[in-house]
Amino acid sequence: MNIKGIVIVFACLFLFNVISAGCSVVQRTDCIGTNYTTMGLSSLTNAHGELASQGNYNYVLCCDFGTGNTTCSGTNKIIGLESATNSHAEIPNLDNYANDVCYENLVCMNKSTCGPSETEILSLPNGTSAPIGGAGDYLVKICCTGICGDGFLNPGEQCDDGNDKNGDDCSNTCRDEADDDEKRRSGGGSDRSDCNVLWDCSSWSSCNDGFKTRTCIDLRHCGTSEDKPDEIQECGNGVLSSIGSSILNLGETSGESKVGGISAGLVWMLILAIIIIFIAVVVLLLR
Repeated sequence: MNIKGIVIVFACLFLFNVISAGCSVVQRTDCIGTNYTTMGLSSLTNAHGELASQGNYNYVLCCDFGTGNTTCSGTNKIIGLESATNSHAEIPNLDNYANDVCYENLVCMNKSTCGPSETEILSLPNGTSAPIGGAGDYLVKICCTGICGDGFLNPGEQCDDGNDKNGDDCSNTCRDEADDDEKRRSGGGSDRSDCNVLWDCSSWSSCNDGFKTRTCIDLRHCGTSEDKPDEIQECGNGVLSSIGSSILNLGETSGESKVGGISAGLVWMLILAIIIIFIAVVVLLLR
């Protein structure tokens, strides 16, 4: 790889880290401004941990979204700690330890691989009495959803446009900035060029007057109908509809020849009608 290629790769990685929201292990002095300390760590990996309220360690798990709320709600646990500081950890679904590390609306689970809508923020070598590592350090991964700015509309979020910026109708706390209440209810807003739509459609309704319908909403509230899936669809069989159209076209043909005194168009209409009846019977028998 030439120097230009290396520069492009590092630039892309830099931009990804700047734009993407999430939590990572950094030096305490770097977790400032709109970045918030979730817990303290004795080192980058193979670390002891402490609650955010302690302040004894030089490294922290730093999150760049939300308002810094580390109050435990019963559903937002990241890991458990044996003591308030100088502690090993356990996975979030165990309750052997009394000191829970929590943040905002995160919902975390231990997995071997995080899913596409999940973000790995910590890792452990085993389920309990374990040292703490950053993402990718150990096999037991702490995978979390509910990260504001991850592009997925999670519980507690009004919107999520895939970034942690204010002023684009969706704030860095994933609250809708739209002034219009009707826009807020309908998922509308200004057309944001940096917002990638994520359509979510309901199941198709039963057929009514030959049509079925569904509702599709943009989970990221981008305020555009770009690439919106169809919300209404004809119920009729495509082949039968095509044949029916052909019959109508033949019946409307003027100046047609006659066979035994009967117009050729009428003959074709009768033949096609028989074909339609035959296909309909076959379809019914195959159900």
